[in-house]
Amino acid sequence: MLLDENGEPYILYHTGGEWTELDINRGGLMFSFTNASMAYGSGDGTTRPFFIKCDFIYKVKYEERNMAKNPKNVKSHPNKKYPVYFVDAYGGFIIVHKPNQIKIADGSNTTFNINQNNIYS
Repeated sequence: MLLDENGEPYILYHTGGEWTELDINRGGLMFSFTNASMAYGSGDGTTRPFFIKCDFIYKVKYEERNMAKNPKNVKSHPNKKYPVYFVDAYGGFIIVHKPNQIKIADGSNTTFNINQNNIYS
C-alpha cells in the first residue's frame, strides 16, 4: 500500500460517480487518482478517497503519460506484478491498471483483499 511520510496509508482521490468496481471496459486502459485539491477541482461526479496497493511506482514525465496508460508496457518490468505510474505534472497523479489495486478509504473498508475487484472488500 502507498504510505505517507509518517508510514500511514496514503489517501488519493478519484472523481467519477458512484461505483463499487471499476470497469476497465468502460474506463479505458487506466484509472487516475490524485491529491484532494486536484480531485475536488476537476470533472463532474462524486469525489471519493481511496487506498492504492502496488509493488512499485514507476515515475514518468507528463509527456510519457500515454506510455504509462498502456498496460502492455507493464510487461517490460520483470517481477512487477501490480505497477502504479506516477505522473509528475499538474500536482501529480497516479495511474493504476488493475481494479483490485483500489479500495475505498472512507472508513467502511477495514481490509485490502487483492483478490477482489470490489472497492469495499
